[in-house]
Amino acid sequence: METNLGRKVEIDDIRMSWSDGVDVRNILIKEREGVPGDAFVKVDRFYCNIRFFPLIKKQIRIRELIIDSPEVVIHRYRDTVFKGDESKAPETKPSPEPGRESVPEVAEKEAGSPAFSALALPFALDVELNANINNGKFTFVDHRIREKTVINNLNTMLKIESLDKPIELKSTFGIEAKGETEQADISMNLSLAKDGEVNPKYARGSFQLKTSFAQVITEFDMTKFSGDGAKGLDLNLHVDTKGLTDKLAGLLGLPEGLQVEGVCNSKITASGRFDKLINVDGNTELVNLTVSGGPLKDKPIKDLNVKLLQSADIDIVNDEIKIYRFSFDSAFAQSGIAGIVTDLRSVGNMELKMYLNCDMARLVSEMGGLLPEGVTAAGDIQTNMTIEGNRNKSVIDGKTVIKDLFYKQDTFGPLSEPEILITHNVTCDILDKSLLIKEFGLTGSSVEMRSSGALNHEKEVYLNVFLAVQDLKKLVDGLAGIV
Repeated sequence: METNLGRKVEIDDIRMSWSDGVDVRNILIKEREGVPGDAFVKVDRFYCNIRFFPLIKKQIRIRELIIDSPEVVIHRYRDTVFKGDESKAPETKPSPEPGRESVPEVAEKEAGSPAFSALALPFALDVELNANINNGKFTFVDHRIREKTVINNLNTMLKIESLDKPIELKSTFGIEAKGETEQADISMNLSLAKDGEVNPKYARGSFQLKTSFAQVITEFDMTKFSGDGAKGLDLNLHVDTKGLTDKLAGLLGLPEGLQVEGVCNSKITASGRFDKLINVDGNTELVNLTVSGGPLKDKPIKDLNVKLLQSADIDIVNDEIKIYRFSFDSAFAQSGIAGIVTDLRSVGNMELKMYLNCDMARLVSEMGGLLPEGVTAAGDIQTNMTIEGNRNKSVIDGKTVIKDLFYKQDTFGPLSEPEILITHNVTCDILDKSLLIKEFGLTGSSVEMRSSGALNHEKEVYLNVFLAVQDLKKLVDGLAGIV
């Protein structure tokens, strides 16, 4: 353990037996030199009682899993996430050579009614687990912003009598930050199996998270999708972003001085039948979002209101999804996508339409803190495009019109154009790792450009460009600071 962790490890007592399992007392993993505090991890007791003989029959039976008084302290510094942590990053497998051989085989599309077969598991479904974490404490210290979040009095119970019975999870803990402590409660009840088989068709359950700044309530019952087409999924979420960032600042790793305020409400439902259609509807609103300080400095985002809407039909029998609306709406921009995706289990054919309308003046006014210094911009952007093909090869065709464009940034500009037209038709081939440009054009009052070409998987570029300038002086004046 010391070799792998790079830290001094002390353990008072270890006892093991076939009948009583493993019992480890007083585990201490010391902190590295130069980091405040003596302990990185402390555990009063770790106890695991596994029934060994059921393993012969591929059954997992854990009578008890107990972790008493675990304490973990994590520090974040400016230079590294964990100061002094010189442990090696996880080794990654080398990427496969470019080519079609690296792509998984395409599954054949199944015809007829949807089938929900039992999941293949390495062990039989005779599983038993009784686990408890008692009086846990997890401390997150962010030295960059001088914030600390402490999760204390953590008590968690996970109970699995068998997969034929509901899985129960209950957790309570306190969140301590800025001298205040509040209670949080999490509960989950989940059923996955029927008659000894894990089958998604019979999955049902609920999940709840309750704190003063966030509430999540989710209920789902897959059996309702096989009945009369009742509601099988209902998710409700409410988050006060100010409370979230204040309480969890030490954990989230926010930039120094960043302040976030606003409320997020979300509701997603699904209803219908597996043998017909399942409709998914969603509505998410972010109200009065204000982000200030940190990298935004004196250019905050103020009172931003954003709405996300989703509506789609999932046809499992015919293996397709019809997207009626997946949209983003705000004061400065509206965008959306609609269309159909078929053959999901194989190539995933797509016929999608996308649009974007953006008011650049309002964008700069509300989102100026995310833009470079000294930017002044105005104009209306309208984009329409189509995406046709499949997940391996698709054609993106469309145009963008920018009207009454004005842009200035420090020594750049001012650039002024009554109308700019951008057209494009490109084919993206993921298998060949290539990009074919059939057309890319830009037309303005003083310049016209057309191009075509390709970029292949060997990073070779073939490009033809036609450029005509009608007013060279206007172009050079508009590009002052670059030309």
